[in-house]
Amino acid sequence: MIRFSRPLSAALALAVAISPLGAFAQVAPGGMPGGGTMGEEEAKPEGVAEQAPKEKGQLPTTPVLPPWPGESRKRLQLFELDGYFRFRTDWFKNLHLGFHQSGDESPPFREPLSCLDTATDDVKSFCSKNIGSANMRLRLEPIFHLSEQVTVRSQIDVLDNVVLGSTPEGFYTDGTTRPQDVPANVLSHRQVPPEEGRNYVTDSIRAKRAWAEIMTALGLLKFGRMPSHWGLGILENGGAEDTYHETYCLDCDFGDTVDRLVFSAKIPGSRFRLALAKDWPATGLTTAHTPSAKNREGGQPFDLDDKDDVHQWVLVLANLDSLTKWKDVIERGDLALNYGFYLIRRTQDLDTSVDASVVAGNLAQPERALVTRRASAWIPDAYFRLGYKKLNVEGEGVLVWGDIDSLKLSDTLEHKDLELRQLGFVVRANYLFLDDDLNLGMEVGFASGDQWESTRPSGAIHVRESPSIPQSTADNLVSNFRFDPDFHVDLILFRELLGTVTNATYVKPSMAYHFTKSFVLKAAAITSFAHRSVATPGNSTWYGLEFDGDLGYQNEAEGFFAGMSYGVFFPGGAMDHKEGLPGFLRPGEAGTAQTFQTRLVVKF
Repeated sequence: MIRFSRPLSAALALAVAISPLGAFAQVAPGGMPGGGTMGEEEAKPEGVAEQAPKEKGQLPTTPVLPPWPGESRKRLQLFELDGYFRFRTDWFKNLHLGFHQSGDESPPFREPLSCLDTATDDVKSFCSKNIGSANMRLRLEPIFHLSEQVTVRSQIDVLDNVVLGSTPEGFYTDGTTRPQDVPANVLSHRQVPPEEGRNYVTDSIRAKRAWAEIMTALGLLKFGRMPSHWGLGILENGGAEDTYHETYCLDCDFGDTVDRLVFSAKIPGSRFRLALAKDWPATGLTTAHTPSAKNREGGQPFDLDDKDDVHQWVLVLANLDSLTKWKDVIERGDLALNYGFYLIRRTQDLDTSVDASVVAGNLAQPERALVTRRASAWIPDAYFRLGYKKLNVEGEGVLVWGDIDSLKLSDTLEHKDLELRQLGFVVRANYLFLDDDLNLGMEVGFASGDQWESTRPSGAIHVRESPSIPQSTADNLVSNFRFDPDFHVDLILFRELLGTVTNATYVKPSMAYHFTKSFVLKAAAITSFAHRSVATPGNSTWYGLEFDGDLGYQNEAEGFFAGMSYGVFFPGGAMDHKEGLPGFLRPGEAGTAQTFQTRLVVKF
């Protein structure tokens, strides 16, 4: 509110308010102070009287009011809503490779329930090698522009990858009795909202991220729960927007989220930007895990001890251009080179034991749940991008080097002086032909492996079912590097059977052809090999050969994307169940697997 202390000032303000020019200057959107926008004049120096008009009938120029509080916010789009709605279908054929669940034996992919040995004979008569499914997700990414320098962002998922038809009315998984007036599932057609622990594994709405960005005179300050992405994304992958390539992953499912306070700024006199971040990967036990929280309902919980925290610092030194600047350099015929270094330092002195009472929470004596860890690790990650005319080459390499003094997994298994030695890298090259419509590429990836196999039934090879730590005290080396699961290589082997790239080297030639502005055809062949053959079901090296194809449609103006993909995997000896190996009751060769997938996406 503007206040006037003199009668003359009040009269002047009234004249401005009722004059047409004054009304336009206050209401017209998009005006910039001193910018010469139409309908707005340069501000006059205070104290200088304006000369009277020389011609009859000419009115003097109306004085411009000084800026009022909140004027800059009115010129901004205060609220922006980004996101997408995704609908996908999947058809899997023989992804269990012909193997069955039997005793200690397990297939590499879950087979249909009607095919299990424990099913009744009537149910087994419906056994099929095929599994079809559909899922959806509504992702909301609200952005609040409080000013040109202050922004608050968030990410909220609604019906996050909910399988269509999985929450029908009357279907409960928590043991609740179905009401008598609700029809059986075979007759039900109404869906109810998902509730964690009742009829689904997650709730209908999941708030995943929230953080603020403030551009100061020295640099950019960010704090909160935010996405973490670096380079090609084999170590840190945000699972959504890739700011280095100005792309957005519409088919990602995970996304790395980190609690972080980070400040970044350009180093004066150089092309480099420097960033320093403090992360909170894990804080251990808090008051929310103890009975004391019952007396603090609605209050602020706090950490019970600093020594059980995972402390992490991140240092980034990078020379990375925007995609527009990158293309400008290449179009001039010059060599474009970007590179950067991402260094993580991680330590932890104490940790929470894996005792069942800790998992249950509500500890009466939380100090008894602490165990000695003395863990530390250095994780350097280097990324580069090179472009010259029609050639583009990118690469990322990661090294994990650390030690854990004490790690007790159970009463009978406790490691001392455990060493972390892991390595992973990717190099890809692309060359454009036919007015840039044809893109031929080659990609090579490597992820170190280890010799131990899954603690689950033999044949289960997914990383979620495989141990991260040796299951014998005779082995004190952890060398199995795992790519981020949102780094997509194929459709079947790494994405569905193994879960990600680990204990493998793969070679992937590919092509993409834009035969119209909206349609693109992609194809790739992936062959892969295991480093530690003893960690495969077949005690062999070759994983197999996979062919993938994709036909996509995109209308960026309207935000509509659609596509279909087909993949076929011919397994090698590493996927077989060898006779004579423990756990395989029915040995045999792995069969061919296929998949057909579709997607419909509306991005806004």
